[in-house]
Amino acid sequence: MKSKLKIKHTFVLASIILVIISTVYVSIGAENDVDEMMMESLIQNMADDNISVKVDAVKNLVDIGELAVEPLINATKNTNPDIRENSAYALGKIGDPKAVEPLIKLLEDNDSEVQYAASIALGNIGEPALESLVEFIGNPNKSYPARLTAIRVLGEMGEPAVQPLIGMLGSTGGVDAAASLGNIGEPAVSPLINILDDDDPKVRAYAARALGGTKDERAVEPLISLLEDKDANVRSNAAMALGQIGDERAVEALTKSLNDEDERVRSIARSSIEEIESQNNDGIIAIYGKERDFYIEDERRSWLDELALISNSARDDMQKYIRPNGSVIFYGYSYDGYISVEFQSGSDVNTTLMDEIYGMFDEKAKKDGINDVPVVFQYGEIIITDNGDTDEAPSTPGFTSFSLLMILLLISKLK
Repeated sequence: MKSKLKIKHTFVLASIILVIISTVYVSIGAENDVDEMMMESLIQNMADDNISVKVDAVKNLVDIGELAVEPLINATKNTNPDIRENSAYALGKIGDPKAVEPLIKLLEDNDSEVQYAASIALGNIGEPALESLVEFIGNPNKSYPARLTAIRVLGEMGEPAVQPLIGMLGSTGGVDAAASLGNIGEPAVSPLINILDDDDPKVRAYAARALGGTKDERAVEPLISLLEDKDANVRSNAAMALGQIGDERAVEALTKSLNDEDERVRSIARSSIEEIESQNNDGIIAIYGKERDFYIEDERRSWLDELALISNSARDDMQKYIRPNGSVIFYGYSYDGYISVEFQSGSDVNTTLMDEIYGMFDEKAKKDGINDVPVVFQYGEIIITDNGDTDEAPSTPGFTSFSLLMILLLISKLK
C-alpha cells in the first residue's frame, strides 16, 4: 500500500514539474517574441521623422546591449539609409567586436552619412577593429575614399595604431596617415623621430608633418635638422611642422630658410615664423552660452541648421565688427556645435566687445526659441597654404584632421 502511495506521489510531483517547465518555456518563448517585436519596432523608429523618437530608439537598443547586436547587424543591410546610419551608431556605442566586419562594409555605402557613422562606430569599438581595418586599407580592390576613411579611423585608436600607420606614410594616402599619427600624439613621437632619416623622402616628409600634428617639443631639434634635407618637400613639411609646434627655438633656423632655393619652403618658413611669434595671442579667449551634446548625428545636423540660420541672420549686424571696420576676421559655426567668432591675432579684444557680439547672437537665437546659444571667441590668423607640385603637398595645418572639422564662413575678403 505504501509503495503504491509513493508511486502516486512521485507521479504527481513529476507532473507538476513538467507543468512548471512547460510554463517556463512558454514564458521564455513569449518573452523572446516580445523582445524581437520590440527590437524590430525600435529599429524602424530609427528612421522616424521625429529626431527625439530616433534618439530614444538608439538609446534603448544600446541599453539592451548584446541581445540587440545581431538585429542591428541585420539592420545595416536595410534599404533605408537612416536605419543603416543609426544602426552603425548603436553598434559603435555597444562596442561588440562582432560588429566590426559589417561596419567596415558600410565604409563603402552609397550614402556618405552612413559611411561617416560607420567610421565613428569603428573608432568607438577601438583596438578590436584594428587588424580588420589595416587589412581593408591594404586591399586595392576597395574604394580609395573608403580606405582613406579607414586610415583616419586608426587615428582614434591610439598607440596600437602607430606602427601600422607609420607603414603607410610612403604610400598613397600618406598625408592621411600623417594626420592620424598627429592625432594620436605622444605615443607616436619617438617612432616618428626614428624614421626621419628614412631613405624614402616621402616618408621623411610625412613623418615631419605628423610630428607637427603632435605639437610635441621633443620633435623641435630633429625637425630643425630636417630643414637641411636635400628634398624640398621634406624641408617644407619640416618648416610647417615647426610652426605648428610653436617653439621659439625654431625661429633662427626658419629665418635661414627664408633664403631657401625653393619658393614653397621660403613661403612656409615665413608663415611659420609669424605663427610662432603670435602664438601667445592665439587660442580661445572666452566661451559664452551652453555647449550641446549629441547622441546621434541627426541631432547634430538639426542643431547645425539652427546655428546656420542664426549666423546668416547676423550677417548685417556683424559688418561693423569685421575688418576693416573691426578686428573680426571670420565668423561661422563649428561642427562641434557652437558659433565661432575669430579675431585677428594680436588685436585688442575686451569683455565689453565680446558681451556686445554675444548679446546680438543671443537675441537672434531667442527669437528662434533657443536659449544660451554657445559662442566661442578666439584669436585666429590666415595661414599661407602651400600649393606645391607634389601629389600631396603641405596644406593648412589641421584641415586634414579627422577629429577637428570647422565649418567657417568667410564673410570678409582680407586685404
